[in-house]
Amino acid sequence: MYSACETQYGKQEVKWSRVIHHHRVEGEYARYNFKWTGQDLADFICVSVYTGLRISDVTTFSIDRMQPTGEIHIRTTNGWTHVYTWVPEWWQERIRARAQEHGALIFGEHQTKDPNVITDVWRRKLKKVWALCGPWKEEPTPHRFRHTFARVLLERGGVTVRDVAELLGNSEQMVRKHYAAFVPERQERLTAVLKAAFRVTVQGVSAAEGARTVPLPGGGESVLRR
Repeated sequence: MYSACETQYGKQEVKWSRVIHHHRVEGEYARYNFKWTGQDLADFICVSVYTGLRISDVTTFSIDRMQPTGEIHIRTTNGWTHVYTWVPEWWQERIRARAQEHGALIFGEHQTKDPNVITDVWRRKLKKVWALCGPWKEEPTPHRFRHTFARVLLERGGVTVRDVAELLGNSEQMVRKHYAAFVPERQERLTAVLKAAFRVTVQGVSAAEGARTVPLPGGGESVLRR
């Protein structure tokens, strides 16, 4: 996806038109018809993946959210506690560079204040990138970046469901419902259950004997023969 942003987005074959051009355009490709470039889309995706913010918050992302230490304010709880995520140094520098180029709102000011209009503009841009990367088994959506944020955290040891729920602003129940496949403790619990159910306990039976009884789940016994 990042490769498509860099090499394909915003480029198309130039077709001369009396309506659009006053003179014939030289070269095979041009970017004249896009204000935002593939680099802008790549940066937009990075903010989404590294923060887990919804698209409405990414489109209005301000550098004021970022602390000098690289922590980014992502939400405030009902108890007025601030919740932060952290981004690596190289990405901190990229955010600062965008702020110098575009202002505090690193993805630009908007004439409208309607969040639906603002997000729709970026949804269309993302769809163009996805069209360059397809085909897809499932239709991509901006919310998938938020899923990636959660999955990356859950697949790391020591990160609890509560931690991820705190960062996403969701309940633990909601995280378990949507990301159960990536919750390590889920598999650990299931493995413990299976071991308890199917563990073979041999008491008073030597390895030389030709048969042994095995407890079955729910009661009863079965005979295993060598």
